[in-house]
Amino acid sequence: MTEKTNLSIREACVSDRQTLANFIHFEVYVHRHLDWRQPLDWINHNPFFIASSEDKIIAAIACPPDPANIAWIRLLAISSDLPINNLWLGLLKEVIKYFKGEDEVIIAAIPRQGWFKRLLEGGGFQLTNHVVMMLWDSKEIPAKRHVPGLNIRPMNFDDLSFIEVLDTLTFDPVWRISESSLTYAYRQAAIATVAEMDDRIVGYQISTTSQHGGHLARLAIHPKYRRMGNGYNLIHDILVRFNKRGVFNISVNTQTDNKSSLALYEKMGFHKTNEIFPTYQYFMSSHQQI
Repeated sequence: MTEKTNLSIREACVSDRQTLANFIHFEVYVHRHLDWRQPLDWINHNPFFIASSEDKIIAAIACPPDPANIAWIRLLAISSDLPINNLWLGLLKEVIKYFKGEDEVIIAAIPRQGWFKRLLEGGGFQLTNHVVMMLWDSKEIPAKRHVPGLNIRPMNFDDLSFIEVLDTLTFDPVWRISESSLTYAYRQAAIATVAEMDDRIVGYQISTTSQHGGHLARLAIHPKYRRMGNGYNLIHDILVRFNKRGVFNISVNTQTDNKSSLALYEKMGFHKTNEIFPTYQYFMSSHQQI
């Protein structure tokens, strides 16, 4: 194949930004991670590799770890004019080489297209979970619960360092968010609130809006303050705030094995939709070869 002899792979740089933007815009095989940052904002954060042939970009991948050791595939774009499997394996090989010796690193992805799912499976990724979208459109907000000592207030910038610690305590490593990404999330939030109890932040939520309605993007409750009504009242507060803004359709995503979250959302009136996506992970500690 001619693309084998002419193929070169290198790190992306700032001067590639416009060319990459055009490539991503016009190509068919493009995966964008559901992220707080745009894919090209990760340029200068490695690994972000470009494959080219005769000075023409034919593929790109970005999966910088954030937080540490968790490398979500934030961008994968492959030319439809060439065998996508070969280009994918070439890029993946470079990513694995980049992380060589870092056994704690996990490369993860949530494919929303069949072609990307097939590439992940062919590259040695393991199916680890599923993410399901739920929707609140009942128009009836469940009654607020009485929780002594609970105070819900708007989030402010000074809260973010405390929230990062809370987030780390709440989520498994692959689902955690760094303070840097929390900052991006906070700046994009339509509604961001914290729950306080015993003079400390015990929970938080970040929600966004779009043309489709509201979206509860992030919800966390400190492990020691669960099953007390704190998560329930945080969600109640969100529903009230959205409804006051005339937003009556609110979505949320959660893992299918997170039974407590599923039960809480269903109690609040959310119902599962037909949108469900697999989660794949590649464990560097497995030393898999491609």
